[in-house]
Amino acid sequence: MDHDIPLVLAIAIPVVLLVAPVLLLAFGIRAQQGRRGAHAPRVSARRVLKSTFAFAIAFNLVFLVQELGLVVPKAFVPGLDPVLFHNNHNYTPADPVADLMQGGGVAALLVLGVVAMLVLQRDPPRHAGARLLLSWVTFWAWIMALIQLPSGVLDPGNDIARAFAYLKLSPFVQTLIGLVGLLAIPVVMRAIVPDFLAVGPQPVNRPTRRMVRVVLLPAFLGLPLIALFRLPGELDRVIVNPAIMAACGMLWMIALGWMMRADERAVAPARNFNPLPLKWLVATGVLLAGFQLILRPGIPF
Repeated sequence: MDHDIPLVLAIAIPVVLLVAPVLLLAFGIRAQQGRRGAHAPRVSARRVLKSTFAFAIAFNLVFLVQELGLVVPKAFVPGLDPVLFHNNHNYTPADPVADLMQGGGVAALLVLGVVAMLVLQRDPPRHAGARLLLSWVTFWAWIMALIQLPSGVLDPGNDIARAFAYLKLSPFVQTLIGLVGLLAIPVVMRAIVPDFLAVGPQPVNRPTRRMVRVVLLPAFLGLPLIALFRLPGELDRVIVNPAIMAACGMLWMIALGWMMRADERAVAPARNFNPLPLKWLVATGVLLAGFQLILRPGIPF
């Protein structure tokens, strides 16, 4: 039985993250053929750039929350000397309870994801930039947390796997948690799709095309920005892991987009028509400087 449980999860991962959304997307593209709206106004290039900067800024803010979740609980354990952005995963001196606290990162992400989603549901920002930033924060918080649950079962060195081991959870319970995390991804992605569709001219006659311009294209442009925050480092940490996480969530968002309409409370139009959102460029530069000059050397707790 113990050998069968990881196999169940290993089969479920590609089915849920790849096969199911691809089939749904193919069906959606076919269903949208012949719809009116081929000449409907598209999302402006300015908003595509806003989404690009929001994508990168949100990732790094959410990543910072995760690192704080790993470090802050250890600061209250006598003998542990955690350092933000350093010594987060391998702590000195070792303490068994620190293994439990490796789950603090996922816990912090889940709290952030719930709060951000509640704000989107109850009082969503009406301006494009704010809506995009909060939507991307929600996206990253949930996908970073949920993807760690199944991977924690398959990788004993994963942060959440250490917490599982400390709690002495059975293989069955661990796999159940992994499956819940995996199946929660399309549920969460469906909840935030309307907020991305709400950005741009309304009504949205071609939702898949809207999702490509507001989600997929900004992610493609934003991944190099994310890499700048994580350099220097190994390739998987710098770009591969963020790209995989983004793909796992965005594939479902694009696949589900054709089934839904935008939120009735569409965002307000932009106040100006400058081709480059300079405020977003400056905000990204300031955050990048903070990561490289302040956080990279490490902050003792």
